Amino acid sequence: MATPEPTELTIGEVVRFLAPNCWKSEAEIECPSWPPDVFAIVATLLDRSAGYRVAVSADWPPKPQTPKDWIWAEKMESEELSWASWMREVGIAWRRSAVSQPPQLPQPVLDWWAELVSNASISVSRLSDHLPCCRALLQLSAAADAACEFVGSLAVPYEENLESPSFHEAAQSTLLRSEGGASLCRTIHPTRARVLPKFRTSQKGLTLRSFSLNICLCPTGEVEPLWNNVPLDRDDSQHSLNLLILPWPTEVSPQSFRPLPDESHGAQLADGFGLFRLETPESEELTTRLSDDLRAILKSATDKVGRIDAIVLPEGALTYGQFDALQPIAFEYRSVLISGICQSSGTSPQGTNSVKMAFPSSKSGVEQFKHHRWQLDDAQIATYGLAAQLNPALKWWEGIAIRDRQLNFFALEEWLTMSVLICEDLARQDPISQILRTVGPNLVIALLMDGPQLKTRWPNRYAMVLADDPGCAVLSVTSIGMCNLSRPLHHQQPSRVIALWKDDKNGAVEIELPQNADALVLTLYNDEITEYSADGRCDDYKSTAVYLGGIHPIRCQHVQKN
Repeated sequence: MATPEPTELTIGEVVRFLAPNCWKSEAEIECPSWPPDVFAIVATLLDRSAGYRVAVSADWPPKPQTPKDWIWAEKMESEELSWASWMREVGIAWRRSAVSQPPQLPQPVLDWWAELVSNASISVSRLSDHLPCCRALLQLSAAADAACEFVGSLAVPYEENLESPSFHEAAQSTLLRSEGGASLCRTIHPTRARVLPKFRTSQKGLTLRSFSLNICLCPTGEVEPLWNNVPLDRDDSQHSLNLLILPWPTEVSPQSFRPLPDESHGAQLADGFGLFRLETPESEELTTRLSDDLRAILKSATDKVGRIDAIVLPEGALTYGQFDALQPIAFEYRSVLISGICQSSGTSPQGTNSVKMAFPSSKSGVEQFKHHRWQLDDAQIATYGLAAQLNPALKWWEGIAIRDRQLNFFALEEWLTMSVLICEDLARQDPISQILRTVGPNLVIALLMDGPQLKTRWPNRYAMVLADDPGCAVLSVTSIGMCNLSRPLHHQQPSRVIALWKDDKNGAVEIELPQNADALVLTLYNDEITEYSADGRCDDYKSTAVYLGGIHPIRCQHVQKN
């Protein structure tokens, strides 16, 4: 029997895979009423075909047409309406209709969808050869994007249709459901395609990420994105944010790094490799001391800067028990608590390395596990003085379990959306990089178990990727204990640069802990900016960049080394 010839993927087959409930036949494909569902379909087609290149051709944008029965026909005839303004008008009408019963889609949306259906048998690889279809898809994408202003923000936009349920509330409800991870889609399962809110749009290059301002198509696969609405617990929205950086532990001993015995691995390692475990001290006395120190530092910090919105500790700074003890103290000051967690598990290599986050506005905390193991090589073993504990002839993998990969996004203010990474997850950005760069949270915090955060070292290189495109501000934080432990053989004097700030305007800023200081408060502020999509639309100062606005050392007389 002859082997059947492979066939090319068609537009209709893509739609059928993504939204099988909309598929009646190749000649009859129902248009979803929910804008993110349509966006998922057309963005997938544009991405697979690179049909978005039409938007930079000589005859773009297309001149607005006056479709029959289109509600804006009179306005378009009486006023000179740009294509970008027209897309916004269609988006507003679509936003209204999407939550009405029954939904009545704007006529241009139906016309563009009809163009897609008429080309259902065309192969995706040849889509860019069909100019009318590419134009229809790009306009569907633009209108759906315009319909979704503020869908991921805590800001509630003016609701034009007060008699119907709020589109914004419906979108938030869809986004926060947990099955399969966050997505704005209703009729498309996250395993097929995923649409998320968007905050920074790349202003460089030409990719699919360049063509939307409010929502984005994200890859499906092993990373589960989660959305968290956790407004800061303060009386009103502020233009700034005060972060208290606690560079704990203040001392790290080489004895904290311990090899795991061969028989405890439970897995075969290749020759030349071993597993190590990092021990985090834990005792009732130490927990009490940490609690007392936090109270004292918070008192000094609030006396100096007025309020503390969030407390940030580096990778592996606390155990679960210590975090639980510090959380109520943070909540007394209405502060978010963010800390790396390191927890041993007997002799098993399945220890825990995660970040825990607790929010006064939420009853439950969030935990996100590290995505990649740290590998210590001979150069790092020499830098940290670990040769007596770990044989430099081997490469040592961190003995932690690699659990299901999740990436959390936190909406903290109308102007602030944050993600938190753990050390290697900043350097080894796969498989999260595409989601992170596509959504573009305006603040990324990386918790590290690393040496000083100098401009010449690796965190600055990898932060540059996010700061340059799409424009995230990145803060990397390590402990003063690891800074002191780090003594490169050619430079014996330890550095006290515990943090590095990176943004798209001011570049990299080294943040040093003075000799007489126990902590630092960083003041961040927002700046409203206009961003442009590659199809010629702009967001009229609706995007927000985050910048470093102040560094304040905090000193308490009785704080002890931990």
